[in-house]
Amino acid sequence: MSHYQMCWLTSQATRHQSPIVQVFIKPFSHPWVIVTDPFESHDILVRRTKEFDRSGFFGEILSGIMPEQHSWYKSNTTLFKQNRNLINHLMAPTFINEVSAPDVYNAVTTVIKVWQLKCGQARGRPFSAHDDITYGALDAIFASSFGLAEEDSSTAPRLAALSHHIPATSPSTSPDTPVSFPSAAESIPPIFSAVLTIGHSLQAGQLSPSPRLVSLFLRQLPYMRRATATKDAFISARIDAALRLIDADQTDTNPTKTAQHRPRNALHSVLLRSRALAHKHGHPPSAPHTRAIADEFLGFLLAGHDTTATTVAWGVKHLSTRANHPAQSRLRAALRTALPAAVRERRAPSYAELAAAHVPYLDAVVDE
Repeated sequence: MSHYQMCWLTSQATRHQSPIVQVFIKPFSHPWVIVTDPFESHDILVRRTKEFDRSGFFGEILSGIMPEQHSWYKSNTTLFKQNRNLINHLMAPTFINEVSAPDVYNAVTTVIKVWQLKCGQARGRPFSAHDDITYGALDAIFASSFGLAEEDSSTAPRLAALSHHIPATSPSTSPDTPVSFPSAAESIPPIFSAVLTIGHSLQAGQLSPSPRLVSLFLRQLPYMRRATATKDAFISARIDAALRLIDADQTDTNPTKTAQHRPRNALHSVLLRSRALAHKHGHPPSAPHTRAIADEFLGFLLAGHDTTATTVAWGVKHLSTRANHPAQSRLRAALRTALPAAVRERRAPSYAELAAAHVPYLDAVVDE
């Protein structure tokens, strides 16, 4: 149902042969203006925030789940400015390159191990990769947010289960028949299921005439209460772990290994920044177990996972179509040229090699 609704919404631009259309979605409310031109949309979202501030519709969807998450507040409000000041450095190139990207690289290599195992068991037959991308994206955003070890990821238990799995085959099976593998949802840790459950509840509100009422109703259901409790307990435990790490670093008297100002992950960095800002303004640091920090990281998980999974899934599908096989071959050749050591040693390139490589054609593929 949701797929049909979204297709109908975006198809109006094609139907009217216009990059901008007006549609009436909610009764007794203002119409929506749909802009499908990517460059104009980017300009509005990034550079023209004073003219086009956040819609109140975002608050209707998000306020029940994340009442103190900054993304649905108007940009001139105090909460928006305070929370944004705490987390805006997480998108800085230095933080991404030195902290987030290595964790994302590790998550991707685990997904590749899953695909290598599936390819060996499938023996040339196709298989669904959607769940692998979804949970791989979850691993990546969890790792960069909280410093997730591989054995605690959602992909590791599935990798272990696959190593003992034998796909059902018969002599009459067509080589084009997809191979069925165990569902990813059966073996992932509870926190990953909880975040996905909370994320899916937002979609129900988005497609409803009254998002606030739908959100209020859903939050009373047992499965949503369990998901929320699991999420709260996980974030609270991770905050405690980050605080212990900060305290240990501050008591470290060995100057050769001090790490008082080096963030280990996004949460650790935000808590360090919170203390630094408090010291700068001459007041005690705020309590770490605040609703604001918990909501910011829930928003970080939901937005980061959803956008990453969608983009990667679309990219894989786009590159794998027959029409784009030449582009795929050209991209592979460009990568092999830029990473000669990995090619020579018949191994995957390291994160350091990928970060240092200059591959213009890769930049072009990503941009497109």
